[in-house]
Amino acid sequence: GQVESLSKIHILNNQGRRIPIAKVVDFKEIPGAFVITSGKKKVIVQCFDSVALKEFKRRYNPKFPLIQLIGDNSWKESPDDFKKMLTIKGLKEVKKYADGIGPWFPQLIKPVGRSYKMTPLAKIAKGLGLKIHTYTLRDDSLPPYVDTVKGLANILSREGVDGVFTDFPDRIR
Repeated sequence: GQVESLSKIHILNNQGRRIPIAKVVDFKEIPGAFVITSGKKKVIVQCFDSVALKEFKRRYNPKFPLIQLIGDNSWKESPDDFKKMLTIKGLKEVKKYADGIGPWFPQLIKPVGRSYKMTPLAKIAKGLGLKIHTYTLRDDSLPPYVDTVKGLANILSREGVDGVFTDFPDRIR
C-alpha cells in the first residue's frame, strides 16, 4: 500500500550521499517514512515510485525538491511505466507532484560514434519547468564519447542538466 511505498524514497544530500540517520526523524506511525531535519544543507528527495513520491508530497509538503527518478521498465523499480513517463503527457503528469526528473543519463544523451546526440527529453522537461538531475555517472562505466566522469558531467551541464548523481563526487569538481 501507500504506507509501505514511502520506504522506497531515497534521501540524499547535495553530494549525492544518503543523509545520516541523525539528520532524519523517523515517523513511527508511518513505517519507512522520513521527514528531513537537515538544517541549512541542501536536500533532494528522489524516488522511482510515483505513488510514494506523491504520498510524501501530500503528507509533508516539503520545501525541498522532489525528483521523480525514471528508469527502464525492465528494471522493475516500481509499477510505473517509465516509457510513458518519458512522453510529453507523462512529464506533464510528473510536473503535478515533482520539481524535477531524474532520468538515467542514456535517456538524455545517445552515443553517435565517438560523439553524442541529445534526445529531446531535456528540452521538453525544461520547457515544462522541470529540473533535471540525471544518474548515475560512473568513471568505471563511461560512454565512448567521453574519457572522464567530469567530462560527462560538463557535457550534460552544457546541455541544460541541473545536477547529476554520481558515485565519484570528488572527480566532478
